Amino acid sequence: MQPVPLKRVFFWALYVLGSLFLVFRVLLSLVPGRINDLKIFLFYLTVDAIPANLLFACYLLYRKIMDTRNWRSEGVPSGTYRLFSFLASMELAFCLLRVGGMMFYLLFESK
Repeated sequence: MQPVPLKRVFFWALYVLGSLFLVFRVLLSLVPGRINDLKIFLFYLTVDAIPANLLFACYLLYRKIMDTRNWRSEGVPSGTYRLFSFLASMELAFCLLRVGGMMFYLLFESK
């Protein structure tokens, strides 16, 4: 049995953590209340930025895993990586839209 390359372990760890933080953020958005203070706004912005960073790092690791130069020493990755990298990129797009919307609100709508 061959050991699992560290890039692949980090890919799965970052994907799971990024997805869990994203679920936490979605559940947090269900809490009633308004964002009326800069501290609360920055908290929500930080909670949105954490899964975006984790999923972006997951996407970068996917690019390294799929590099054909690494296949000789690490083995050919399965199709599962393609599926979960697609899911990670969709989650990343959702996070970036939320962060972009919050930045737009901060720059142009807040008074």
